[in-house]
Amino acid sequence: MNDIIHFPMEFTPTDFHNFWEANKDLPYSFNLIQANQILLTPKTKASISFVEELGFDFGIWNSADDAGKVISSDHGFLLPDGKILSVDVAWVNKKVWKRIAKQTYENHEPVIPNFLIVVIPNAQNLKIHQENMFAWTWHGTQLAWLIELESEKVYIYRADGKNEELSGFDQILSADELIDDLEIDLAEIKERAAETE
Repeated sequence: MNDIIHFPMEFTPTDFHNFWEANKDLPYSFNLIQANQILLTPKTKASISFVEELGFDFGIWNSADDAGKVISSDHGFLLPDGKILSVDVAWVNKKVWKRIAKQTYENHEPVIPNFLIVVIPNAQNLKIHQENMFAWTWHGTQLAWLIELESEKVYIYRADGKNEELSGFDQILSADELIDDLEIDLAEIKERAAETE
């Protein structure tokens, strides 16, 4: 189930944070796509395992490179247009992180990631997820990957508008020139994820 819940009132960031806290144990990710609309995307066994393996590889790379801060899927980000969007992996370069780490925040980070990954189990509400990816790059994200598991598609969004659609997980993804030496082998991640389901 991918559902959009319409509420009679508009959410402030604090309202949405409280909603998230009250429901964070449910198997969904929550995105405030309009002031009174929340998109629920299910977390399936397959997507949870895939995200765990993806985050593991990303964490190993970041520990070796130490170029920035990796932020997990427990976080949402407040965009300038009022949306609060969740991601599965986000990366912020060290210079930006040091600046914002001094600020006070709760769960929703007052920063736009340089790079992010969103994993969805299927193509339901794909258009909305794609609109969210455009919003990320519009507001400053340099590179974003939307990975759709069921049909094994990867949608790549770049700040310069040179977007791509890749089919099949027989791909090794790199983060262009944004992040040195980062390579993600999707076939390997899929195989490891299947073993942990």
